[in-house]
Amino acid sequence: MDDNKIITYTISGRPETVKDIKNYVNKTFNSTEDLVKEYNKYKNMFEDKTSMYSLESKTNKTSLNKKINKNLNYNDLRIKKAKGIFDVIENELNNRNVKVEPLQTNKIKIDASKTQISTTKNTYKKYGSILSKLNIKDKVLDYSSGLGTGTLELSKNAKSFEPYVDENRIIKSKGRYPDYKDVNVMVKGEGIKSQKAVVNHMVLNVIDDIQERKNVVNNIGNMLADDGVAFITARDSTEGKTRVPYKDGFLMKKGGTNTFQKPFSQTELNNFVQQTLGKEYTVVDTPKKLGIGGSSVMVTKSPSFLKTIATTLKLTPILSMLTFPLSATEMGSGEMFTEKELAEQRIKQKFQ
Repeated sequence: MDDNKIITYTISGRPETVKDIKNYVNKTFNSTEDLVKEYNKYKNMFEDKTSMYSLESKTNKTSLNKKINKNLNYNDLRIKKAKGIFDVIENELNNRNVKVEPLQTNKIKIDASKTQISTTKNTYKKYGSILSKLNIKDKVLDYSSGLGTGTLELSKNAKSFEPYVDENRIIKSKGRYPDYKDVNVMVKGEGIKSQKAVVNHMVLNVIDDIQERKNVVNNIGNMLADDGVAFITARDSTEGKTRVPYKDGFLMKKGGTNTFQKPFSQTELNNFVQQTLGKEYTVVDTPKKLGIGGSSVMVTKSPSFLKTIATTLKLTPILSMLTFPLSATEMGSGEMFTEKELAEQRIKQKFQ
């Protein structure tokens, strides 16, 4: 373990390194028996058998939402320190040749359907308004539609796909049963390169498996028509008193079951989608003026169609980048291009 690696920060903002945590562990736990007991306590927390609250004093519990440096949450820092302590204790026990049961996060059951909410209708109306301005009425797909309360806000002809169907909650929320529950059936029924618009709203952030996230993005890319646009939006933050670190995000308690949340920054989402889809696609940040919220990107396969979108919706920042002339170096000396090729290469140079 790198002694100088920063694990977390104190209330005052001072960095706490691996060395600091090693010193804390050595001073606090004198015997191997104490180390094993502490190891199991943190192990239970990270396997979601106990709450982070059970590791906090009464004083600390009242400070869980205290902001530090305007960006860091006290609970975040405590969670990171807890994981640091766990790792140091595990390493020390290994050095002493003490066998303990390893952390088994793979046994955790996550119910993705519990993240489905019925309050996204207003955001779907915003997507619908965008599609209406672009005159996209057919071949619209709500990819992972949840309870289906927003699908028909996209278009009266919109189709939906949702693999985690909770029929009782759909009825209770006055939602819409999905047209497809199986991705292969959906692809066969709709066809590759068939969709003029695909909306994927707050989905990637609830998927704990990175490869599955990539599968979702690739499926969207495959379904997208050459003159189509996809909106991929994810949560940019996550709060919760019961959350604990899990993989690259957090486990959350909802209705007595585990859910998963992985917040994406705007840059992180853009990079993830672009790297997953490759250079055949143009990925740009969804302008804030569209009011979608969270971290959001627009995906197109045709750079010229992106310009059409930007012109129609009056997205000045995108238009200014699309019309910025390329230098001779960017274009490559001695090459000849048609006007259309120039436009498409200009866009690709700016967004890839």
